[in-house]
Amino acid sequence: MFPDIIRDEVFRIESRRLWLRWPQMADAFDADPPMTGRPAGPVGEGYGLPAAACIAAWRADAERGSALHLMLEEKAEGRPVLGIIHLTAARDGAMAIDFRLAPNRRGEGLMTEALQALIHTAFLMQLASAVSAAPAAADQKGRDVLERCGFTYLGSGMRPAPGAGLAACDNFRLDRRTWVSLQGWGLSGRPPLGPVAPVAGPGTSPACP
Repeated sequence: MFPDIIRDEVFRIESRRLWLRWPQMADAFDADPPMTGRPAGPVGEGYGLPAAACIAAWRADAERGSALHLMLEEKAEGRPVLGIIHLTAARDGAMAIDFRLAPNRRGEGLMTEALQALIHTAFLMQLASAVSAAPAAADQKGRDVLERCGFTYLGSGMRPAPGAGLAACDNFRLDRRTWVSLQGWGLSGRPPLGPVAPVAGPGTSPACP
């Protein structure tokens, strides 16, 4: 279960270019009134705007503390949501992440930046002893993002896939001890991972869409 600070919609995480925040009903492609200029469904093989029912389910997950779903939003006003990260409880005190990014924004380092910010927050707040991920076996860009964030490849396996039963995946893991050691990269001239902190205001269904 997540602590109370995360179970409030004012919770957000800041990185250099992004806010990671709770989903809002206005993020849905079928929001009322309709949001002009937004595609009605998945965008290619990457992130697709969710339906209002999915947004409601994600918010309910967060309120219960059973999962956290964070929208990726650029700091510049008027820019569309460009992706989402799901964080759910895994076994052995670990947490599992899943992520999607709009295809037309890949190659800019945005998801690497977002994941580093989230991992930094998760370990500093002691939300988990480790973080795991299982991208699709064919998702080379997803593998690249995880490796840049310090994850270790553990081998191949199978994972549930919406409408497809099971699909091949690659298993990755980053434990807190490894993450702590990576923070010392700056001493060797390399930038440390996750130079961000959570920001709070006053006061489980990653499969959709």
